[in-house]
Amino acid sequence: MGFVGVDGQLEIVVGERTAPDVTGLQVVGGNDPDAEDAPVHWEIERVRPTVLDAPVVVGEVPAGFRQTIPAHGPYTGPAAGVGSQISGVEADNGCAFGITPWPDAAPAAGQVESSGVVSSREDFDRDGEGLTACYDAARVATAKPIAVAGCLAILASFALVIGISSARARWRAELPVGR
Repeated sequence: MGFVGVDGQLEIVVGERTAPDVTGLQVVGGNDPDAEDAPVHWEIERVRPTVLDAPVVVGEVPAGFRQTIPAHGPYTGPAAGVGSQISGVEADNGCAFGITPWPDAAPAAGQVESSGVVSSREDFDRDGEGLTACYDAARVATAKPIAVAGCLAILASFALVIGISSARARWRAELPVGR
């Protein structure tokens, strides 16, 4: 996630890898945006399948999203323009989230600023790591019975080996001495 400058104002952008998975954005404040009690100044959440592939202006709700916390003021300028009340923007995919600090200045046209690093939009999209993917519940549900079956097969193999060893020991014990 990062910021682009449009006519000296900031807009939020999400990288290509993250855009399809974003289920929500929050503009957070306070000294520690990771804190549980960090104030939320604006929040949107996805209400239908959509890709967040266009810059987002705080206070303007993109198609496929709904506003859950209205913007408390204009947050389009650099941090210096809105005071210390804004600390960053958080993107969420339902399983993980990432926070990007609000920049002190708008990047030049065609540039993206993300966590203090300025790059071209192409480099930002190509190099962005995105959010940690959600696990696939269906795959996990399928994997569990397979793992249980594997464990049972291993236990059955051990039982078979022990049974064969015990039978062999009994058979040897029954042999007449001297043979």
